[in-house]
Amino acid sequence: LCISYAAPAQFNNLVFKHLTRANGLPVDKVSCLAQDSSGFIWIGSNEGLFRYDGYNFKRIPLFNDDGEKIFSNSIAVLYVSRQGLVWAGTLWGGVVCLRPDGTVLNRYHSGNTKLASRDADFVNDIKEDKNGSIWVTTIHGLYAVGQNRKTVKQYSWAKLLNKHKSMGQITFDSTGKLWIGGSAGLTVFDPVKEQFYDASGPPYNLHHFKGVNTFSALALHQKNLWYATWAPDIGRYDLRSGKSHVFYNGKGKPQPDFNRMANLFYADSKGALWVSTGNGLHLSAPGANGISQSFYHDA
Repeated sequence: LCISYAAPAQFNNLVFKHLTRANGLPVDKVSCLAQDSSGFIWIGSNEGLFRYDGYNFKRIPLFNDDGEKIFSNSIAVLYVSRQGLVWAGTLWGGVVCLRPDGTVLNRYHSGNTKLASRDADFVNDIKEDKNGSIWVTTIHGLYAVGQNRKTVKQYSWAKLLNKHKSMGQITFDSTGKLWIGGSAGLTVFDPVKEQFYDASGPPYNLHHFKGVNTFSALALHQKNLWYATWAPDIGRYDLRSGKSHVFYNGKGKPQPDFNRMANLFYADSKGALWVSTGNGLHLSAPGANGISQSFYHDA
């Protein structure tokens, strides 16, 4: 899927190009995408990692050594750092860091890193903070890879270690704190104090999220916390006023529409927020408080 703008405020001139096996796409199902500074599109799938230059697709091997064949090539998340490095998070294969040419620089998994358990190889999200550290959430908690890519640190919370270990999508606030949706609910992590907070309790007291522990997507955008859960529901919470606007809530319905649940929020460089759902692609234009436009596949 390729998107281009005619001008920052003009979203009616978007051009969509549909890629399928018929025109060269090597897989049927794409799980994640990322674009590097050279314009290459990186494509993650359950069949591995591919790089697209606008004409051709190239398979990028992640695990070459015989001893690493047990690790999965199924890609869950892709992230391009400010250094231009591509970070691939896998399902049961840990994290792989690559150069833009596809050369593997580092692999982080339970076979070569002091991680808590094999569950840490199941990656949910990857993000970079303002200091250049790479943060990784897994079904066994939160990890940070240092700027030198040599140090890996695990951050534990007693509440997580008891039974709620899985942590999902990460979003940063203006102070550098990590907001994380996971099986322990909405969590805020202060990397300076190295301390976790339940966002529904003090000092945040976001009671709207008390008992919510099935987040599928999360993003802080223009003082609003956009969220989606497996209820399923999707909404926007204004952190200033404490008011929430729910776009869809299927909780308690006999046949909830899971296609309306968001699986990703993406803030672009022009200040727009893109919302990916099973029911199309939706846009919140810069300055808007809700959905401005929706785009649906015509097939």
